[in-house]
Formats: sequence, structure tokens, C-alpha cells
Amino acid sequence: MTDTPPSAARVREVSLTDFIQYARRKYVKALLAALVVFGVCLLVLSLRPPVYSAQTTLLYRPEQADFANVNLLASGMDVSSATINNEIEIIRSTDLLSRVVERTGLNRDPEFVTPPKLVDVGVLASVAGGILRGGALDWAGSALGWGDASRDVMPATRRMPGIDVVRAASALRGRIEVESERFSYAFTLSVSSTVPEKAAILANTVADAYIEDQLEAKFAETKRATNWLSDRIAELEARVRESESAAAQKRAEFSEISGRDAGTISQQIAQLSTQLVTAQSALTAARSRYEITSRRREQGEVVDSDGGQNSDTINRLIELRTDLRRREAELSGRYLEKHPKLIAVREDLAQVDARLQQARNASVGDARAELRAAEITVQNLSNELRRLERQAQEYRQAEVAIRQLEREAETDRNLYETYLSRLRETTAKEDVQTADVRVLQRASVPGGPVGVPPLLLAIAGGAGGGALWLCFGFAIGLLRQGFNHRDEVEEVLGETVLAVVPEISQRHLQRGVVEYLQREPDTGFAESFRKAKSVLALRSMMANNAVICVTSSVPGEGKTTFASGLAYEFSKSKKCLLIEGDLRRPSFASRVMSRDVTYGVADVVDGSASLEDAIVTVAETDLSVLFVKRAMSNSPQLLESEGFAGLIENARNRFDVIVIDAPPLLATSDALALGQVCDSFIYAVPWRTTEKGIVKAGVKSLRDSGCRIAGIVMTRFDTQKGGEVPGYYYENYNRYDKYYTK
Repeated sequence: MTDTPPSAARVREVSLTDFIQYARRKYVKALLAALVVFGVCLLVLSLRPPVYSAQTTLLYRPEQADFANVNLLASGMDVSSATINNEIEIIRSTDLLSRVVERTGLNRDPEFVTPPKLVDVGVLASVAGGILRGGALDWAGSALGWGDASRDVMPATRRMPGIDVVRAASALRGRIEVESERFSYAFTLSVSSTVPEKAAILANTVADAYIEDQLEAKFAETKRATNWLSDRIAELEARVRESESAAAQKRAEFSEISGRDAGTISQQIAQLSTQLVTAQSALTAARSRYEITSRRREQGEVVDSDGGQNSDTINRLIELRTDLRRREAELSGRYLEKHPKLIAVREDLAQVDARLQQARNASVGDARAELRAAEITVQNLSNELRRLERQAQEYRQAEVAIRQLEREAETDRNLYETYLSRLRETTAKEDVQTADVRVLQRASVPGGPVGVPPLLLAIAGGAGGGALWLCFGFAIGLLRQGFNHRDEVEEVLGETVLAVVPEISQRHLQRGVVEYLQREPDTGFAESFRKAKSVLALRSMMANNAVICVTSSVPGEGKTTFASGLAYEFSKSKKCLLIEGDLRRPSFASRVMSRDVTYGVADVVDGSASLEDAIVTVAETDLSVLFVKRAMSNSPQLLESEGFAGLIENARNRFDVIVIDAPPLLATSDALALGQVCDSFIYAVPWRTTEKGIVKAGVKSLRDSGCRIAGIVMTRFDTQKGGEVPGYYYENYNRYDKYYTK
């Protein structure tokens, strides 16, 4: 099985039909919300003065763009790449708008320096008087913006000196809108005001200030460009001289090499290479002859003739030696060993052998001399070839260096000439500047206010308020797609709800569930476990030596808390063993009791420890607990093993009730593996959290696996919010504690 994240439990598909049905049920409240929002919007909008907007149309001319822009010069970009958005930001800049404020005196105008009031007291009094006088039509006309809009253009009587210019500029920025035309360089500058004449004056003044600012910026930019180019040209000129000088010096050094023997180096290398190959072949042959003659001299063999004088001598001596041995053989057959003729022949034979040995030594010496001469020849040719190759390498490196220096000098020269040309252009145009923008149409006094009539805005606001209320209520409902009460659980799942367990703060459970139940036995939390125990007994679900597994859909649904509390209640009247069945994420050591674990489930299964040694008794209780010492990745194999089945069988013989805290059903397959050894399952369902479809899938998987379901327990119930469920009695949990304190 794949893991299901807890967050997925809150997600379900929602159709338009669901929303429509919800709106039909809540239409009365939605209508009331819409009417309230409508009334508030109408009142507020009718009390605000009308707003007038004046427009000035400007045209950006890219052909007049500033050619002296330093950044563009350095990058080589075309000036026409500037966008209208950049110009719009300049118009809305604080510096430019501050000039407009000082020029028009807006820093003394209450409309721009006084914080806007949501309701003007004077207007409110006028509207109220009209209503009291029965002028319903006049009031309606005022509410819709049809009243008299005549005001002073720049009211001198209400000037307020001492107001910061930046503050007025910020207010003016909020009244400015700039819109660019699509596929065009034209853009519209709009300025709004409560006085129509003032709106037109401000629109034209902002446009004039923008054009003046652009000209000033172009003059300043041109001056900076001229200075920058002058400094850059001086640097480039020095660099050009330096690079050209380096190239000339390197070229002179190269001439010395190439003038001496550069033209014949390649030819000489080729000739020497041929001679070296021939010499190496002669060396190989001489070394072979020397080795052969030496080996045969040592072995006393006849040395092969090489055509020299020594070879002729050796041949004659060999023939003479052959004749003497033949005579020796003849005389040996005729005479005794000491016969003078036989002794004379043998003496001649010894002399011939001596002379033959001398001849052999001379032949080896000749071969050695030949070998040495060949070695010297090869060595000399190799040395000369290496010398020429080094000279050729120096020649090639010099050529590469010269070409590199020449390219650098050429690049520096081209860059220098480019900057010099730009400087001449900039200097020629320094005193002649034209704006990139011109006014296509100046602003005129607007004939009427802008915007949607207040009545329509109020209607839209009311409709939006009602729709927002519906959407908000529907969204809240989506967060509560879990089970709200036990009747709903029993209806959807078809199983009995054993108990409803209230939510307990983790602060109370820091020392474990059992410790809290010992300390606070007279609470709704403790009573829920006693009720579950009683229901199980009444429904005859508790046979002798029963094994009960407690599971849930996903992690974090309160199954471990319930399993611990149920086992504690059983331990008061029966011998009860609580087994930690979640081998992947053990948590009993901290949630049931705070102590170190010596032996765990795995130790009992593999025989490392006995069941008696592994069981731990909770202090001041009769509850026995079998912990998991460490997390295990092979939990399915262990739970399905014969060793684990033997552990459960041994526990049945020792205890009346065995409660197993099983892993989440939809997170792993471990819970279904426990179905082989347990008698029934208790399924934990959190209040208003896990989606109904997910819970139904978990219960179905148990049924499909042939597992018996003892009942459902609703966990994590909020006693403060439970009373919000219509027609139900969860609020009784709030009064439970008081029952025991009376």
C-alpha cells in the first residue's frame, strides 16, 4: 500500500451543484448580508465628493532618443530598446512630482495635504437635512453624484503653509494614472481631482515638467558621456601604443630566428629523420652480429664468415685443422701414443687450435667495433634531430605570439576609433538637444465626474458581499467534511460507535496517557474509555483471552491514545497486556510511560528474550506493556512470522485481554498482517478531520480481508465546538466534570 499523507484527508472533489444546494439553504442569510453591504456602500459612496479626471496624450519618439547615454555606448545597444514603462516611472517619481507641487502650490492645498476623511461632516449634515426636509429626490441626486461640482481651482483661502512637499507629491502620485497604447509609443497621462479645472492644470503641468526634466537629464547625461568618453579614449590610446609596441618587438625577435635557418629547418628535419632510420637499422644488424659471434665464441662453434680477412684466415685454419685430425686418426691406428709422428701431428693440431681461437677473438672484436660505431652514429643523428625540433618549436611559438599580439593591437585600435567617433558625435550635439516626447493633445477641463455611479457600486458591493458570505461559509463547510457526530458514523459505516473520546491537550499528556488517567479519573476523557469497555462487554465482544487491534486510516488520529486508555481500563479487572504493534514508528516509551526499554517485540520473536523478561508493568497499575525497542523496516515479515504468532499464543495463555496498537491501515500493510492473530479490530475515526471516503475505504479493506470489526471509536472530539452540531448532545461533555465535583 502507498502512504497517504494526513493532509490528503481534507481534500475532496467539489461540484457546482454542491455550492448551489448550499446557497439555496443559506439564501436568507446571504440576502441579509448583501443588503447590509449595499446600505453601507451606498452611504459611504454618496458622502464622498465627485472626482474629475483630465488626460494629456504624449508620444514617445524613439528616433530622438539620447545617443549620448553612457550605458548604451558602453554596451553597444540600440537606444530604441528603452521602453515606455521606464518613462512612466520617471513621471511618477518623487523628484518630478515635487517640482509640480512647488510650481502649483499643492503643498498648501487641503485636498493634497489633509488626510482624506471617510465621511465629510458638512456633507453628512447637508444630506441629513435634505432627508428631514423630505427632499428625497435631491438626496438621491446627491448620492448618485449629480450635485454641484463648482469649487475653487486653487483655493487660496484654505492654504495651509508649512506642509511638507514630499507629502503632497505622494498624494499627487496616487491621483496619477499613466496608460500606454498597445503597439504604439503613445501613452495617456491622467490626473484626478475633486475640482475639474485643477485636474486639467495638474495634467498639463505634469506633462510640461516631464519634458523639461527629460531635457535637463539629456544635457547632464551628454556632459557625463563626454567626460567619460574622453577619459576612456585616453586609456585606450595608451593601450594601443603598448600593444602595437609589444607586437613590433616580438616580430623583431622572430626575424632573428627565421632569418638564420627557418627556411631549411623542415627540410633538415626530414633528411635527418631518414638518416636516423637507416642508422637505427644498421645498429640493429650490428648488434645482432655481435651477439651471434660472441655466443659462438663462448660455445667454441665456428664463426660464420662475414667476407673479411679474419673470415679467410679462419676458413684456412679450419681446413688445416680438419686435415690434421684426419692424419691424427690415421696415425693413431698405426702407431703407439708416444710415436714421434703422432706427437708431431698433435703438436701441429694444438698450434692450429690456438691460432683458430685468436682468429675467433679478432672476429668478435670487429663486431664490437662495428656495433659501437653504429651506436655513435645513431646518438649523433638523434641529438641533431632534437636540436632542430626545438628550434622549430621556438619558431612556431614565436609565430603564435606575434599573431596574438597583432590581433590584440588591432582590437584595441578598432575600439579606440569607435570611442573617438562617439566622442566627436557627442561633442557636436552637446548644445543641441530635443526631447524624446512631445504632447499630442493637452488636457482640457473635464465635463463630468468619472467612475461608476455610487448606486451601481453599492449594488455591486451588496452582491459581492452576499456572494463572499456564501463562499466563505461554503469554504468553512469544506474543512468539515469529516464525521460530525456518532449517528453519522453509524449511518455511513454501518458499525456501532463504542465511545466518543474528547480532545486532550498535549500539555496534559506529557507524562503519558496512563499517568493522566490515574491522576484525573473523573473526567469525560476517562469516562470514554470506561464506556468503550462496557459496550464491548455488553455486545459479547470480549471472549476469554481476546486479542483486540486498534487502528485508524492515517497517522495522527488518536488510535494510540485510545489503545493505551482502553488497555488501562481492562487492567483494573482483568489481566491485560498492551502490545505496541507499530514497528515502524514506535512511540509507547514516551506516550504510555517515561522509561528506557530493555527488550522489545523483536527480541521476543527472535528468541533473544523471553516474554516475561520483555514485559514492563506500568507503575502503580496492573497494566503490562510490551514495547518496540527500535524502529524496524521489515515489519511485515516479522508480523507474519511464526515467531510473532507464537508470541501472541504465549500471551493468550498468560493474559485475559490483549490490546494491540496497530499501524494506520492506509499507510502500511502492517495492520492487515495483524489480522491473522487478532480476534477483532476497533477503528478510530477523528471528529471532523478525515474525509468520509477515506474512512470508508479503510473499513472496506478490513471487511474484504475477512477481519471482524468490533466497533468504531470517535476520537479527538472538541467539547467546545461539539455543541454547534444541531440536535446533538455533545455539550454534555462540558458538564461531565461538574458531575463529579458536586
